Amino acid sequence: MTIHLTTTNQVNDWLKEGKAMLIDVREPAEYTSEHIEGARSMPLATVSSKLLQDSKAQHIVFQCQSGRRSHNACEVIIKENPSAEVWNMEGGLNSWKEAGLPTHKGKHQIIPLDRQVQITAGLLVLAGALLGYFANIHFIWLSAFIGVGLFQAGITGWCGLAKLMAIMPWNQLSGSSCSINTCKGE
Repeated sequence: MTIHLTTTNQVNDWLKEGKAMLIDVREPAEYTSEHIEGARSMPLATVSSKLLQDSKAQHIVFQCQSGRRSHNACEVIIKENPSAEVWNMEGGLNSWKEAGLPTHKGKHQIIPLDRQVQITAGLLVLAGALLGYFANIHFIWLSAFIGVGLFQAGITGWCGLAKLMAIMPWNQLSGSSCSINTCKGE
């Protein structure tokens, strides 16, 4: 089975017509910070075709911030159930907002996980380069290590730094409960 791609406008139409279940695979804190109205929270690490078996929606659509994590979610579902029909919303929440479509914003805003990874990786590369120049040449290996990690993440779609950032305290929700059906705690 292949992963179907769809546009934000098509997903918007399907939602208005009640033909789609939109699943946001970003981390709970990202979802609480801002999400598409009607989207259900199911962090990528919890995605399973078993959780979607009772859905009566014509289209099961996954979305994230930019489209990469939702693509990974589609791959998980197809691996578990090769006959599944799943859709990946191209461009994720970023495209949704670029199209001028409404979102629900929570009280607490956080930086999306992909940007947190970019900031952290950039700072570590810069630190390795500066420490390598000013303190000890061996610090340059920090920059090389981060470069290899980013290269590997680009090829495989698996990013250890993103996994680490996802469990950081600022990306956790205290006193909230998010599941396929609801997300409370804003």
